[in-house]
Amino acid sequence: SGAGINPAYFIALLGGIFVYSFIVGLEKANERKMIIRGLLVIVGTLLAANLYWILPLTNYLFFQSKILNLADIGLTNWLDSLSVNTSLLNVLRLQGAWDWYSLDASGQPLYLPYALNYFRKLPFILFSFVLPTIAILSFAAGKTKENIEFYLCFGIFLLLGVFMGAGTHPPTGFVYSFLVGKIPFFSFFRSPWYIFTPYLIFAYAGLASLLFAGLEKLRIRFIVYSLTFLFVVGYLLYSYPLVTGKIFRPSKPDGFYVKFPDYVWETEKWLQGEDNGINGRII
Repeated sequence: SGAGINPAYFIALLGGIFVYSFIVGLEKANERKMIIRGLLVIVGTLLAANLYWILPLTNYLFFQSKILNLADIGLTNWLDSLSVNTSLLNVLRLQGAWDWYSLDASGQPLYLPYALNYFRKLPFILFSFVLPTIAILSFAAGKTKENIEFYLCFGIFLLLGVFMGAGTHPPTGFVYSFLVGKIPFFSFFRSPWYIFTPYLIFAYAGLASLLFAGLEKLRIRFIVYSLTFLFVVGYLLYSYPLVTGKIFRPSKPDGFYVKFPDYVWETEKWLQGEDNGINGRII
């Protein structure tokens, strides 16, 4: 349902499917009919499953009103504010989310307490360069005639994820600003980091897999398996907030990992009770 909530995500999803189909179609001319048939099935299924929001949205944008950008429907354009910390280096390291950089007056995170580890602790800083390094090594050492179409596809995803995910942040931000100003409806892509970085994540996953698969063919399998094991374990440790659940969940009683005294919860139950003697409301 996320695609229905934000059509920009849905368009990005379709874009990725078309990029992959186009690249594979170029490399495998004898399979183009099958590729086109598969593309039509996938895209047709996605469109059919999402008609519940595509049809009313299309009717509203093109027939019921004259809308070309976010301002026409009263939505806030937070593009520039979300692009403040999406430098190319931060995007490459998958550290472009705005809430990482929201700090209070004392320099403490407002939303994500674990963010400081990635900014200040050397092991986390060093490991943030592992995936970009693997991607570069994969391009340098993993390409063969059998997998060239995958490298072309992942290469395009990497470029889209980095440069589009950076949004309006310099030095490439002028391109995004130009697209927003010249292409109707492009202003709907107001959250570039969230919309386009999945391309980069997918590229990293594919390039890492291709590199380790290529190294496995060499006569150093034990070393390759050891490196693969270390990489997986290292990445689980690096991503410990997701593994341990150390993220804010405001809807949960322990959503902010603060231990409230028991009397707080007892008072809540007492106030909600019918026999507490209160005939009114406490403010």
